[in-house]
Amino acid sequence: MRRFLLLCTLLTSLMTTAQTDTLRNELQSDNLDSTQLAIVYHLAAQLPVNGEVAIAFLHDGQTDYLGARHEAGRIVTVDNHDKAFAIGSISKVFTATLLADAVERGEIELDDTVNAAYDFPFHDSITFTYGQLASHTTGLPRLPNNMPGVIMSPDNPYGAYGPEQLQAYLRDEMGVQQDGSSVYSNLGFGILAYTLTYKIAETTYGGALRERIFDPLGMTQSSNGPDSSRVELVPGYSADGTPAPYWHFTDAMAGAGAIVSTPQDMARFLTAQMDTSNRVLTLTREPVVELEGPQAVGLAWQILSPEPGRTVYWHNGAVAGYRAFTGVDVEQQRGVVVLTNALLMGPEVDRAGMQLLR
Repeated sequence: MRRFLLLCTLLTSLMTTAQTDTLRNELQSDNLDSTQLAIVYHLAAQLPVNGEVAIAFLHDGQTDYLGARHEAGRIVTVDNHDKAFAIGSISKVFTATLLADAVERGEIELDDTVNAAYDFPFHDSITFTYGQLASHTTGLPRLPNNMPGVIMSPDNPYGAYGPEQLQAYLRDEMGVQQDGSSVYSNLGFGILAYTLTYKIAETTYGGALRERIFDPLGMTQSSNGPDSSRVELVPGYSADGTPAPYWHFTDAMAGAGAIVSTPQDMARFLTAQMDTSNRVLTLTREPVVELEGPQAVGLAWQILSPEPGRTVYWHNGAVAGYRAFTGVDVEQQRGVVVLTNALLMGPEVDRAGMQLLR
């Protein structure tokens, strides 16, 4: 769970100034102040040439957008508030929202065992609940051991791992650490989404997202994977500036990281989070696991309490060509979305998101 502990450091980290001395800062905004512009500029300066940052900043009942692109020798303003980026593991928050919706509809309970949805016993008689899957406390590994794509097909590691492989893993190969141990698991959210959609609702992951989240919230530009009929996808790049292959997900693992969205749609999702009468979204933010320091885990959401009386719900995401962050302070009615089209492996994107949210 070291990823959760990182945030205490991020809150006090200084912005990196490397690379910025030789870049012209041509960012402009009528709504963001000089400090916010500086945060976006320093983030964009860490991206390779052609890298873009897309920001949505929610405050005082309004949403401000800012796009920045790293061009040769300069950082310029672009309008990308309605352009699509892969959001990676932020998809887990949407998968957890499907779970909370099913609970509120009375279809399942958080403490129900997932095993009951399958017509075969799980390997070694292992059992776990929906709530454990959504809070990373099943003890499942990060990825299944019958997923060779990570090594054999690094350009598209999830593309060949389908429902048959997932069910074979559950039936014949699954293993867990000590029950209840806290291990961040893409596998767990793949199982959660597959079970909720194929086994419970008898639909696809994309179909469930559209019916229960996207359409009700007006997220018309979001989809399970890129959908050119809805919105243009900003091409992704590796940290060295080379074009990145797009990672496609089957419904076996889609719940872990398949969603594509825009700053505009993500702002709609965060706006909905601020409505405390929304029982489904409120359920996802309730703490399930307490961690070291002022941190906890809800249903997918990572929860940080940086100071008394203040709570931030956040998640980040990374897939080939993209890095993303989203966070919301419901009490202060503030939210931030940071989407990029370059896979930075350091804390730059999370740090910028937390600084903007402060």
